[in-house]
Amino acid sequence: MKADKKKPKESLGKSPDGSWAGDKSLNVVLEQRLPIWQSISEFYLDTELQPHDYNSITRTFLDSDLSLNELKAIDRYEVLPVLKANLINTLGEWRGFDETWLSEECTKRYLKRNNRWFRWKIQFYDYFLFSMRKDHWAEIENRMKDASN
Repeated sequence: MKADKKKPKESLGKSPDGSWAGDKSLNVVLEQRLPIWQSISEFYLDTELQPHDYNSITRTFLDSDLSLNELKAIDRYEVLPVLKANLINTLGEWRGFDETWLSEECTKRYLKRNNRWFRWKIQFYDYFLFSMRKDHWAEIENRMKDASN
């Protein structure tokens, strides 16, 4: 009987230079997502966003060339799992989230976003917490429509 030889999975941990080891296309995707994660994270701050905040977020989203649905999926499956506690905390963060920490945590969620159990759990949370972000998304949607006209 022949023993099955499985290829070892390529590591997706950080390499010594701080970049993600593994598939180079993954690195590109993660680098492209960083400004999107940072922009979406503003929806989770315990502050009222101003017009200039929305302008900056809208520009980042338009520059990404992603659809509104793709951006909302990034919010739901990559940012919400990391920052949901700040939405319900009465003394939530209001200055901004550490960029390195946000990147590392959102990357972990990106890597498991297709896991069925993970998606179900996040959809459950989103059912209750989307109301706290829906006005931001409505504002962004209007601004993106205006920019495309």
